[in-house]
Amino acid sequence: MAKAVFAVSALITLFIAFAAVLTGNVPAAVLVILLFLIFVFGIILNIIAAKKVSAELDTVESSNGGEGIEVSVRLRNDSILPVFRGQLKISAENINFGFRTVSKESFSIRPKETRTVTMHVRSNYCGQYRIELQDVKCVDLWGLTGKRVKAHAESLACMFPQRYAVGKVSEAVKQNYEKEKKFAGRKSNILSDILQYREYQKGDSLKNVNWKLSVKHDQLLVREFDTPIDNQLMVILDINGGDAEHQNMTYEVMFSICLEYLRYNISHQICWPDGGRLESGHVENTDDLLRHMRVILSTPIDTAMPAMGMFEVQDRKEKYAKILYITNGVNSAIEHRIMTWGNAEVITVNDKYFSGEDPASELKRLAV
Repeated sequence: MAKAVFAVSALITLFIAFAAVLTGNVPAAVLVILLFLIFVFGIILNIIAAKKVSAELDTVESSNGGEGIEVSVRLRNDSILPVFRGQLKISAENINFGFRTVSKESFSIRPKETRTVTMHVRSNYCGQYRIELQDVKCVDLWGLTGKRVKAHAESLACMFPQRYAVGKVSEAVKQNYEKEKKFAGRKSNILSDILQYREYQKGDSLKNVNWKLSVKHDQLLVREFDTPIDNQLMVILDINGGDAEHQNMTYEVMFSICLEYLRYNISHQICWPDGGRLESGHVENTDDLLRHMRVILSTPIDTAMPAMGMFEVQDRKEKYAKILYITNGVNSAIEHRIMTWGNAEVITVNDKYFSGEDPASELKRLAV
């Protein structure tokens, strides 16, 4: 590109200078040639400086999806020449939904300087984003030519779902919190409750040996503790097809409800389908939730089998005091089947639900 611009500029300059000489206007010819030399000199300096410029990519996630992903490009100029004008371009591709955006930014950098250019990737859709530093180049003062900087980097970053104010679910959270407090003191729900004594087996901890009883019976006896009932809240995410908007809404609803439980310091489990099986994770704090959300948002959506079926196959529905089944679409037969579990509630995320027209709606589209 630079060679082509240079060649065209040289031809135009020679033509104008030759025309000026023929008409007897020698000063004009000298001025044209001088301007051409300044132009060429600027291009040469720009090319030399660009060879000493490097770029690195860095991304910072925000737990609030509305703030997007912060992308920082660290530029370093090791040359003694300045870069008066530069351009960089990044692309962000949503792996979940396939959307792609391109952002551009201009920069300048002094000799022997390191500076950071910060950009933000914002989108209405959460998910894993592939951030790519596509192009960094130094351009001349006139913007006619550019020299690319050796920089090609990419990284993965998560844009978490939008948070929404939770309405009715707050009361349900408070009620469940009171139940959790009462249940926490029930017998056989404490790890220290001893279920039985049994003979020592290889691998048992010596801390669990009852030495007095062992001496009395002339054999090593260990304490076997009762297994606590997993009487927690289970939040199941199940995305059944639909368009990208409703799928995105489903992530947002689950994320907002989980955050509401954490606001009351109520730990819970979350569950999601992945490749024909169910994955689950314990959520004790916001860091736990964000860690699991990164996995969920990087998991391809699979509608081959509803999470309900896999949950029943693994015989897990009886183990929880409360189950929230969050989906973007189930038929009445499946919904009725889930309700027969006795401890489950179905939250179907659709236009009617999310706009508040549905009496069962618990969310309003208001960013927290």
